[in-house]
Amino acid sequence: MDRPPIYVLDTPGVLSPSTRNVDEVMKLALCDLILESATNPRYVADYLLTGDFSYTKHLEIPGGPTDDIDKLLLRICSEKDWRTRCLTGLSYEERWDFDRAITAFIQLFRKSVISDCCLDKELLRRYM
Repeated sequence: MDRPPIYVLDTPGVLSPSTRNVDEVMKLALCDLILESATNPRYVADYLLTGDFSYTKHLEIPGGPTDDIDKLLLRICSEKDWRTRCLTGLSYEERWDFDRAITAFIQLFRKSVISDCCLDKELLRRYM
C-alpha cells in the first residue's frame, strides 16, 4: 500500500469544498465559493436576511425591516418594478421577477455594499 497505482491531488478551487453542516454551505454559497447549482439561491438569500437588517439602508424600500424573505422579495420587485413574462397554459402572464430580486439581494453582500455583515458572529462572541 505504500505505492498506490494512482495519486490524486485536490487542487484548490477545482473540487467542491467538503462541508459539515448547512450553516457552512450557506456561508460558502454567499461568498460564491461553491456552484450556484449546488444550492437554492432563495435559501441563500433567506440565510443572509436572518437577523441582519443592514440591507434597509441600501435598498431604499418602504415598509421597514422584515425577517420574511417572501415579503422582502415582493417589496424589492414592486419598488423596482421588476417583472417577467411567464407562459401559463396557453397565454403569457406578467409576474414579479423574484429570481432577479434574489440575485440583487445576494449581490449586495458579494459586492460589499452591506459593509457590517459578518457570517461568523458565533465565533466572534467567544472572544468578546
